[in-house]
Amino acid sequence: MVICTYAGAQVSGIIMRSLSLPSLLGQLLFGLFLSLFLSSPLPLSITSPLKSLSLTVLLIRAGISINISNLLPEFYLTLGLSFLPFVIEAGVVAGFSWFLLNQASAFMIGALISDVSPAVTTPIFLSMLPPPSSPLHPPLKRFTSVLLASSNMNSVVSIHCFYIAFEVTFHTGSALVRGIIGVAESIIGPVMGMVAGWGITKLGGERGGIVSGGLMGMSATFLVAGMEFKLSGAGALAALFTAISVFNPLPWRSLPTPPPSNVTKIPLSTSFSSTWGQPASVHRSDSPPPPSVPSLNTEVSLIYRKLWENVFEALLFGLLGAEIDFTKIDQRTVLVGTAIIACGLVFRFGATYLCCRSIGGYCYKRSLFVATCWMPKATVQAALCTIALDFVRSDAWWKLESKGHPHYSETEMNAYRVKWEGRATDVLNVGVLSIILTAPICAYIIPKLVRPLVEEPLLLKLKEAGTVRQRNSFGTQGQAQVYTSIDGSQTWVETPTKLSGMSYDMEEIKRVKSV
Repeated sequence: MVICTYAGAQVSGIIMRSLSLPSLLGQLLFGLFLSLFLSSPLPLSITSPLKSLSLTVLLIRAGISINISNLLPEFYLTLGLSFLPFVIEAGVVAGFSWFLLNQASAFMIGALISDVSPAVTTPIFLSMLPPPSSPLHPPLKRFTSVLLASSNMNSVVSIHCFYIAFEVTFHTGSALVRGIIGVAESIIGPVMGMVAGWGITKLGGERGGIVSGGLMGMSATFLVAGMEFKLSGAGALAALFTAISVFNPLPWRSLPTPPPSNVTKIPLSTSFSSTWGQPASVHRSDSPPPPSVPSLNTEVSLIYRKLWENVFEALLFGLLGAEIDFTKIDQRTVLVGTAIIACGLVFRFGATYLCCRSIGGYCYKRSLFVATCWMPKATVQAALCTIALDFVRSDAWWKLESKGHPHYSETEMNAYRVKWEGRATDVLNVGVLSIILTAPICAYIIPKLVRPLVEEPLLLKLKEAGTVRQRNSFGTQGQAQVYTSIDGSQTWVETPTKLSGMSYDMEEIKRVKSV
């Protein structure tokens, strides 16, 4: 049945991609369709390891895509976009869930819903980049680099906070103590990940196959060990920081500094293009690039991109859809879940807009674009929303709770288990609703907003004396439009026709610029 789910999800994803919609939507819908014919859930012993491996690949790809050195120029804006919208939306969603659904799963739902999906937004960001020769390339490259880094950092925060909420909800002991342990996990996880990254670096060197295998093995081990020792947040962070420490110039992995003429300039967006499967513009010199970390980054990114696209994406979303039991979903759950998601999106939109205006200094059009891009949900929601339900259905949890309530009769324990399964099912249902409601709509709308909200504000067309003569060596003449950036720092010429050996009258360009 798992093989059937995978094959059908792959075909459905290809169909959706041909319709310019996210492939994950087709994979999820196929899983939902398949669930109508399942008399019982798929075996937990098979689905749980597969979903854990999918989460492992997701964390590794996020870690590969984070380039610390490129975050510093826009550090405060990146930090703001990573945390502020998440905190606002998580608080709003958790508050509404506390009163409208149930108190136990409110904080898990808040952390789960408050992430932006790189699977939806990253291909759009990369498609925005014009050729390197375009005057729009430098500002758009900086802009997309900030968005790419912020969206992945947002995923990191969301995953870590979800695991903290999961630990507080499902494990015995004081909630305060569990909260303190969760904060400690924020330190333990990165340290463990950096140690593992150091080991992979020393053993693997520049060999992409060994590095890829080491990343998968160590990250999966951290996730499993975290669940086993009730330190899920530390396990997830360790898996993420393993990848970050391998591909960033930390003390044990300093980048070589060849002469300037031999440098291969690879912007932040290039690693994203390899990771998420979209072409990006890379300026290369005539000299061959020296062996360096960026080339290893590209090789490993390509391996995990293929793993995600060809295996784990279809498995994750197909199995997620198959988990839904329509007989246990009532109309109130759907309506309340939709209302909670809508309220969270409204507050998230406002928080993102204010963050861009106040911290980034963006114009209102660009701020509206970023706020819209911060709305879709998909990958993290799919990877996390079944964790609570899988845990409640596991024999380990059942034995633990039976020991904790020795005075309960068998009937009372069954009722207790049904109650907690209902709470975990709420997390699953709201997560799936958020994907269905946001991913296809945002994937359709966001590309249509690029030109009016991002590109046009970068251009200021001069209304008077806005043309100059263009001519080439053959004497052919025509008209070209002069543009200048809003701040006046750049001036360039855009021609309706391409002329070989084209040149311009610089005196006319200066005259036009002075108008």
